[in-house]
Amino acid sequence: MTRLPTVRAVADHLAPALDRERYHREGDPAGVWVASDRPVRRLGLRLEAGRPPYDWADDLDALLVHRPFGLWPARLPAGLGVVAVHRALDDRFSVGHAPALAAALGLTPDPEPLTRDGKPVGLVGRCARQPLAGVIGRVETELGGVHEASGGEPETVAAVALVGAMTDALVREAAARGAGVYVTGQLRQPARAAVEATGLRVLAVGQDRAEAWGLRHLGRLVQAEWPDVELAELDLPPATAASGADL
Repeated sequence: MTRLPTVRAVADHLAPALDRERYHREGDPAGVWVASDRPVRRLGLRLEAGRPPYDWADDLDALLVHRPFGLWPARLPAGLGVVAVHRALDDRFSVGHAPALAAALGLTPDPEPLTRDGKPVGLVGRCARQPLAGVIGRVETELGGVHEASGGEPETVAAVALVGAMTDALVREAAARGAGVYVTGQLRQPARAAVEATGLRVLAVGQDRAEAWGLRHLGRLVQAEWPDVELAELDLPPATAASGADL
């Protein structure tokens, strides 16, 4: 017998992973944005809600969206439910303090946090020592590509930093913790001196790729609970890197 969730059940299932109560207290969406009682057979994954028309939503039962702002609920197809995962995704399931992504990249299950102003913004995870090309290949495979690369070219790497920011201090701390590669969303010029001084290899995957990984991961968590739910990727960058892409 097919078992399907409602949009409320989807949101409740993701609540522990998203630390929903914390983000609600801080005024950020991390749960149901548009309510519906319709069973969810087809769940859309979308980075931006955008404005109407919403033709792309005609065959959906619910939407899991990163940035719901600007959405016009009254113009959505009747019965479509929406779950929003704004800052919770950025903080926990993008390039940053994201143990799930660290595990997917083959890093240690207990990575060390990197903090800024007392808040975790990244981590350093250990891995079996391997050539730099192996780390780059793993990042490209998991995140769909690398947009820009800069810095040194260490022969081997035994630790990788995943950081949702790029400052002089964070680069130097990652290097001091033994990281040979620094994975982030975008290259930041103010950190250039630290990159040159430490010899770290910086891989900037692009914000959309990092956020898309988070949406796909959350979608897989839903499917693990309800295998009959179909996922539809709507505006996500490709999950597989093209040969030689971007480097």
